[in-house]
Amino acid sequence: MLIDVLLKKYHRLVEKEEQQTLTSVPYTHSLDTGTAQLVVTRNYRRSSSENAAIQQEVEVMLQNRVIVPSNREWCSPVVLIKKLDGTYRFCADDYRKLYKITVKDTHHPLRLISDLLDQPQGYYNWFSTCDLKSGFWQPPLKQDDGSAKKTAF
Repeated sequence: MLIDVLLKKYHRLVEKEEQQTLTSVPYTHSLDTGTAQLVVTRNYRRSSSENAAIQQEVEVMLQNRVIVPSNREWCSPVVLIKKLDGTYRFCADDYRKLYKITVKDTHHPLRLISDLLDQPQGYYNWFSTCDLKSGFWQPPLKQDDGSAKKTAF
């Protein structure tokens, strides 16, 4: 099958479940919060098993250099989602307060997702999916303008 050939040819692009790496792309993103004060959100109360899951995931991310230790003044709590098998999925932090003060990018507004999904209708015979388990680690943030420190957890 064609998909098998592609997967074998580009096997380096397909990471194993336990691997996470920081993407090396030629651009960085910025989080413009204007003159807003810093955001600090208290951590949520969690069970010991949830705290253990967070600690384990943080250790893996530190080992893979996806994150770096921080003592920043900005801070958002981690969100855990319980999976069907009883384990936890470490999700992006709860950035709702940060999103409220982030200046919206009016130059490149996001199109309606439903419109984007309707566009290829009738043009393709098959579709694929991509599990972006750790997709939120992939867009690198600018270091020099303070964007990176706003994502501390």
